[in-house]
Amino acid sequence: MINKIRFISLLIFFQALAVNAQKPDSTSTDSTYIKENIKYRSELDNSYSNIITSPLKDRDRKKFIGHSFFDVKINYRVVAKIEKTPRARTFKMRTTSNRIHEYVKYGILSFVINGVTLR
Repeated sequence: MINKIRFISLLIFFQALAVNAQKPDSTSTDSTYIKENIKYRSELDNSYSNIITSPLKDRDRKKFIGHSFFDVKINYRVVAKIEKTPRARTFKMRTTSNRIHEYVKYGILSFVINGVTLR
């Protein structure tokens, strides 16, 4: 179950990244961008609540009330580049529940926010 939750969390992250990967100078206005994000979030919540499309188990789906999203902030809309790390070794990391899991660094994202390049 924990691995499924991790997978779903990563999937949500990359879906959100894909939604947010529009170029800042694209033809969409800020209000259109915000509306598209709100629509995407609503559709995602609906798919998790739906008995047919939900990745959640029945008991979890019945308790699901929606994802906790951050507010959309236009200044944090980025175009990210990924540098893949195909030969990355696995590494072990302790979780908040004190378990130790193995992870793989799949790549490094680079992007600019407020003139600062981040990785």
